[in-house]
Amino acid sequence: MNKGTYKNFNGETVEFNYESELSLSQKANFVMEVAGMIVSGTIGYAYILKEAIFNYCLVKYFTDIVLFENDEDFSLDMIDAFMKGNRETVIDTITKAMGEDAFNELSKACDEAIEFRKAHFSDYKEEISDLLQLVREFVVKPDYLNELLIALTNAVNSFADKGDIDMDVVNKLVDVLPVMKELGSKEVAKAIVEEFHQNTPTENVEEKPKAKRGRPKKDNNLEVVK
Repeated sequence: MNKGTYKNFNGETVEFNYESELSLSQKANFVMEVAGMIVSGTIGYAYILKEAIFNYCLVKYFTDIVLFENDEDFSLDMIDAFMKGNRETVIDTITKAMGEDAFNELSKACDEAIEFRKAHFSDYKEEISDLLQLVREFVVKPDYLNELLIALTNAVNSFADKGDIDMDVVNKLVDVLPVMKELGSKEVAKAIVEEFHQNTPTENVEEKPKAKRGRPKKDNNLEVVK
């Protein structure tokens, strides 16, 4: 374990410990966290944050410095201020300890993960999951017909500008709308659930960590209809 010093947000000089390398699992978590914060459903592709988030993860994974005690305290401005005041004492110290090859490998892995996430990221899986949950509730409480119709309409409309969606899913949703408007019965909702389960393969999708907080998230399995 190596030692160094940095200035905290109060301007005080504080000692910290840092590592010169990460384990394979730590590297994987590092890359996933950077990519997850740069490409998200909240802000899309945040190119402007690439350097700041990468440096934030260097501090988080290589040192015992705790920038934020709680997720609610997370602040991009505070990260920026910390990096400006500690670039030489913290960031440069870490990168020198890592070595050029290890640094370049980690940087390249993050860039490739970001590019992959940009090409494959889509948030419609969550919309489908929410929609199916509403259908199941409608089976129990038929009065939810209006809410179901709204959810169906919003889901279809949200797919309009997405180029990587499964058109079979969209077509099924489009076909459902006029039927629901005409019939509005409990049996229709049951038929929808049966149709989705019988004709559409499902898979468990691991939800990626939300980018905002920069903290590892627990995995949630969502049943997604493609």
